[in-house]
Amino acid sequence: MQILVVEDDLDFQKSLLDLLEKVGYGVEAVGDGLSALERMEHADVLLADLGVPGMDGLELCTEARTRWPSMNVIIMTGCDTPLARREAALRGAEAYLAKPFDREVLLAYLRRFEGTSNKPAHVGLRRVQVVEGR
Repeated sequence: MQILVVEDDLDFQKSLLDLLEKVGYGVEAVGDGLSALERMEHADVLLADLGVPGMDGLELCTEARTRWPSMNVIIMTGCDTPLARREAALRGAEAYLAKPFDREVLLAYLRRFEGTSNKPAHVGLRRVQVVEGR
């Protein structure tokens, strides 16, 4: 499974890359939304920070749903708000992770997504689970 990480905090980006590569995922990382848009076509999962420059995580989620409806999307943020949670759900994200989040929760979502990138697109709203920071 190929994961595109979109994170502008380079230390956090590196920690995600290290974790995901260690467990065997193919990973590519970019620091802004416009670069992500150029590389999304090859990803099975979009793991995007809400506040990246160029094109934010919610806009990327919308693009993913429009262009590649079967792509799994996880939005992560250090600035958790009820409005952002709602927007992520309305735009079709499968998960919303408030930073800092438990890495095992992220890995559990990814295990659930394995083998689902070719499934038909879901219709209607998706349920988004919010994971509070610790």
